Amino acid sequence: ARHQTNRIMLDLCADIIVNVSGSGYLMQMGTMNSQGVGNPPRNITKYGNGLFNPSGDNTGFTGTVSIVEGTINPGAISAFGPAYVGAVVVSNGGTLLLQRNMRSKPYTFMGSGSGNTGCLLIAGANISFTDQYAITLGADVTFGLHDGARTLTLANSITGDYGILKLGPGTLKLDTNNYFTGDLTQNGGTLYVNRPNQYRQFTILNGTAYLNGSNTNTAVRTIALGGTVIFSNDYNLSDGPASFDISNI
Repeated sequence: ARHQTNRIMLDLCADIIVNVSGSGYLMQMGTMNSQGVGNPPRNITKYGNGLFNPSGDNTGFTGTVSIVEGTINPGAISAFGPAYVGAVVVSNGGTLLLQRNMRSKPYTFMGSGSGNTGCLLIAGANISFTDQYAITLGADVTFGLHDGARTLTLANSITGDYGILKLGPGTLKLDTNNYFTGDLTQNGGTLYVNRPNQYRQFTILNGTAYLNGSNTNTAVRTIALGGTVIFSNDYNLSDGPASFDISNI
């Protein structure tokens, strides 16, 4: 079923659960507030495999959005509230689908997302994370870039003891120093690593990877099982990779 709220103001007096099951679709419009005078911020948790589309001017929402199951596709730049307050947490089994840039706030990602297509998906626009907040990996993650014409640029640091799988024909740019220590794996499309990183191992299954920033983890291995790896002229092989394995190219 498809349901849409009216253009009214919603005042959240407690934490709420949004449960959209099956192929259901729920759109929120109007405005949403989560903090009354003297009250703490209220939070939203998304359950169910359906789609929740918060699309209002929710500058009064200052809580945390947690995606446990299914997909949230924000329909406005302030759908998750104003910049620098609150947070977004995507758990294993949940997906954040972005078609526009959002206000700056902390993001945490975990798992491969709803249907294993990615806990972070982009569609219809190039997306950039360019603020001072680090992206935290709470588990190994899959970033799904299934539109070959689109680019995801991560210009804020990525932290956590986990790894990233880049999936699909789109382009991923890692444009700042990163501190995640798991594996970096590419399966399709184009990858740019433009600054120093600390990932443990880079594996390319297919696609093209431009390694323009040295790896500060001196034990890193680069394994090419397919695709193309291009090192920049100033890539310091003494910093990484410590070993380079090639097969099936």
